[in-house]
Amino acid sequence: MINFRSVNLYIILFALFALLLSITGIIRISFFEIISYTSILLGLSIFYKSLNKQNRVWVFIGSLIFQLGTIALVFTKFEILGFGRIIIPALLFMVGFSLLLANLANAASKMTYIVSILMMTAGIILMVNRGNTNLQLYLSSVYAILKNYWIIILAAIAIIYFTFLEIKKRNIDRD
Repeated sequence: MINFRSVNLYIILFALFALLLSITGIIRISFFEIISYTSILLGLSIFYKSLNKQNRVWVFIGSLIFQLGTIALVFTKFEILGFGRIIIPALLFMVGFSLLLANLANAASKMTYIVSILMMTAGIILMVNRGNTNLQLYLSSVYAILKNYWIIILAAIAIIYFTFLEIKKRNIDRD
């Protein structure tokens, strides 16, 4: 089993090393990108450890940190017009998705699932309605992001899947 503290230490070392290489000019990476990658790794680390312990609050926080890092990385790689118009819808979607993942960690009420799905739907609808976009442009943007960051998405899905298998096995062994 991976020690949570050592993973966080490696994440901090990664950020400091990347910052040092950036300052010396050895690599060309912005401070915002370093923060983005660090948030993604830290969010995954917190999410995995918390999901394994079935701690809903930290699953929520880890998922939110991961998504904030991912969104920040997208903002560094793509030109986003009208950032002010989409921040509230994006936050609604992220909170709804994090709530959904936190509820999957433990059996939650149907009402909680409904609230999380409504928040995600509201975020998508607001993003389409508030911006200079339509559903086709939104879906093409989602496709472009998925195409560029598929490895991060697959890694997150794999972590979630294997953690759920481990939780299920642990619950069966207890019974």
